[in-house]
This record gives sequence, C-alpha cells and structure tokens, in this order.
Amino acid sequence: MNKRTALPFEIEAVNALERATEIVLKPIDKMLDFKPGQFAFVEVEGKGWNEPHPFTISSAPGEDKLRFTMKVLGDWTRKVREELEPGGKVQVRGPYGRFDATHAGNKQIWLAGGIGLTPFLSKLRAMAKGDDRQIHLVYAAREEQDAIFLEELKDRAAELGNVTIVPLFSDEGNFARVDMMKVKLPDPLGTYDYFMCGPKPMVDGIMKDLRSEGVSRSQIHTEAFEFR
Repeated sequence: MNKRTALPFEIEAVNALERATEIVLKPIDKMLDFKPGQFAFVEVEGKGWNEPHPFTISSAPGEDKLRFTMKVLGDWTRKVREELEPGGKVQVRGPYGRFDATHAGNKQIWLAGGIGLTPFLSKLRAMAKGDDRQIHLVYAAREEQDAIFLEELKDRAAELGNVTIVPLFSDEGNFARVDMMKVKLPDPLGTYDYFMCGPKPMVDGIMKDLRSEGVSRSQIHTEAFEFR
C-alpha cells in the first residue's frame, strides 16, 4: 500500500444486512475523491483493532457520506458488525483500483458474485439518465435473501432505462454460467465487454469459459480480493 494521505471520518451508522454490514461514514475534514468501482483501506481507531482492511466503496461520488458494504467473512468483519458504534472514528486511505466501465464498449455484462456487487452498486448509484450503454447486471447469490440491495437495484434499473438486472440464485438451480449466457443474451458473447467481481473460483471459471468461446482477454475486466 503506498503512502496516500489518510482522511478522518466519523461513523454515522452501522447497518446489519443479511450476512453483510454497511458502514456509513461522514467526513470530519474533507470527502474522499474517488471513481465508482474503486476501493479504499479502512482503519478503525481504538484499542483492539489491527491493520487497515481494503473494501470497495459502495456509495457514489458526490454523496455527502461514504459507504462501505462488507460481507461477514471472518474475525475482523464480524468485529465490525458487533462492536462498531456511531461516533467512532476511522481513517480512510485511497482510492485504489481501476475497475472502470466508462471507457469500454457500449454493450456490457456486469457479473457480481455475492458481495462482489459493491463496485457495481457504486456505478449504478453514480450513473446518470441518458447513458447510452446497454448493461446487463448478472447478480449471483445463494438465495434471494442474500441478494442485498436487490430492490434498490431493480428500482434504479427502471429509473435509468438502460440496465437489465438478472438475479441468479443457486438454491433455485440458477448459476452464472457462460453456456446460459450464450443462450439468453440477445447478442453474441464476443460483442460484449465483461466486468466481474466476486469469489475467485467464480471469476476464474467464467473467464476461462469466455476465453474458450472466443471472447478476447481485453474485453474481460476483473476485480477480486477477499479479506477476512
């Protein structure tokens, strides 16, 4: 991690979601300047908190609050859910990452696995009406109750008009698979740019299958990291 200046924030809310936690931060000094899809390192001030952890920013640039949504995966994220309280202080260092969909082609597939939704959530929250891209957001989760922010996504897609939400729940036998995409997408696979964020096995498997279908590596963009 390079030495970018850390910005101080105060915790405004800690929202317990289904198997995930959203923390809402308000700036003490100035707001972090970032692009949709980027991540930052979050360091909690106080005794008992160890090194900073990276999380994708789920709010949109221009909001007056900074939001992170993290899956409860291990000790640190469980501690966040159970022990953080409004009024606490954190340091945020960033932004990092280049998971940018604005300069790709006009036909895009966004593939989100579980908490891998967060960069796409930021992108959708930031998108303006009149965007001429055609976007299919494929949102894979174990079951419908695990699909956090699904109603917001549907409402936002209806408002924007250029986004189609495709929820896939594995408990119903629906998985993010390239053979299914090949059948259901309106255009050939090679005509889309792909943006993927989720568990590494899912991302690696879909990338391999896309490549075997002749999709160029330059059309496939990934963001994958898991911290506990």
